[in-house]
Formats: sequence, structure tokens, C-alpha cells
Amino acid sequence: PVFIDQAIGMSLVPSISEAYALNQRGRVKKEARNGIKLILIIVLPCAFGLAALATPIMSLLYPSETGAIGKMLFACAPSAIFLGLIYAQNGILQGMGKPMVPVIALAIGMVFKVILSYTLTGIPSINIFGSAIGTLTAYAVAALIEFLYIKKHLNMKFSKKEFLLKPLLTVITMFVVVKMSYALTFKILASNTLSTLISIMIGGLVYVIVLLAIGGMRKEEILLMPKGEKIYRMLKKLKLMN
Repeated sequence: PVFIDQAIGMSLVPSISEAYALNQRGRVKKEARNGIKLILIIVLPCAFGLAALATPIMSLLYPSETGAIGKMLFACAPSAIFLGLIYAQNGILQGMGKPMVPVIALAIGMVFKVILSYTLTGIPSINIFGSAIGTLTAYAVAALIEFLYIKKHLNMKFSKKEFLLKPLLTVITMFVVVKMSYALTFKILASNTLSTLISIMIGGLVYVIVLLAIGGMRKEEILLMPKGEKIYRMLKKLKLMN
């Protein structure tokens, strides 16, 4: 998801910069809110999907390796969420004329990474997983610092229903369906490659259907995406959006 995250983060800079310069705080809040929500809509299914199929995906990509690398991917999967938030929030902060905030936030995060990685990898029962935990913590700390700064300086409020409950309901549904579909297809086909690819496609389809069914995505959020207008026209044509 990194390429999409970067595109969305870059697209936020000019619109927020213009609104901020014109002192249009309402517009700044709207653009920032839409950007953060859109990033969550993209990175949450990526993280939950990677977690649901961690071992099958790594077995597909690295068939000669042991099953332990699947556990590594599972441990690192949540990083996709925080890294996505960092890209979006970096765009917002640059638009606000605060380019040093992301630098400071990531520097603090890296301090956590060094300390945790050094400490945890020295524990035999944790070993290399300490590096994954350190990386995850670094991104989480940096994303949280940026989020709190934006929330405070723009005096923003975030709806728990829109930013937490609806996205979690959608990805948890997808997670369960993906786990079940993999188990069923593997039992029938006895092929990790086919079962993994089919489960990924099913998971993506379920995610989009559930997200649109519960009203988890609006027109203005879709238009922020790369090729957003084309995606919106397609969804409207399929009668998945008004």
C-alpha cells in the first residue's frame, strides 16, 4: 500500500496549503479528516489481510523457508496502518507549514526502535521478533505524535463511529471470511498458491461490499484516491454508490 499512501499524502499538500494560507480552517479540517480516513480505508484491509494470510503468503513467496517467517509477517503487519498514517499526516503537516514535526516524530520513534530492538533481540525467547516489535513501535509512536499535533493545532474532532467502529467492523468481517476461505479452498485444492490468491480476491471483494453497505466511504473520499473519479464512476455504474 506504500505507493497509494504516498500519492494520497502528496495530494493533500497543495489543497491544505492553499486553505491554510487563506485561513480557511474549516476546509483544512475537512481535507485533513478525509485524508486520514481514506488512508485508514486503504491500510486497514492491507494489515488485516497480511495478518490473516501471513504464513500462506510467505510460503508462496519463499517456499524454501521455514514457517517462522510467516510469524514475522504477522508481527509486522500492523506497521502498514501506522506507516500509512504517517504518509497522510506528513502531507497535512507540510500543508500547514510544519515540515519539522514529522522529522521530530520519526526521530523519537527511531529512539524507541533502537532501544526495543537492542533489548528484545537479546532475549532468546524473542530473538529476531524483537526487531519487528521495535519497527512496529517506531511507526506507532511517530504516527501518534503527528496525530496528536494535528488534532490539537487544528482543534479537530474525530467520530468514533466513522474512524473506528465502521472500519473495524469491515476488516474483522474480511479477516474471518479470508481465514475461512483459505481453509476451505486449501482443503479442496490442496494448493497453497491457488488458495492464497483466491482468498486474497475474496477478501478484497468482501471488504469493498461491506464497506459500501455500511456507508463507510463517501464520494469526496473516493475522489482523493489516485484515479478517484474513474473509481467513483465505476461504483456508480455498478449501483454501489449514489
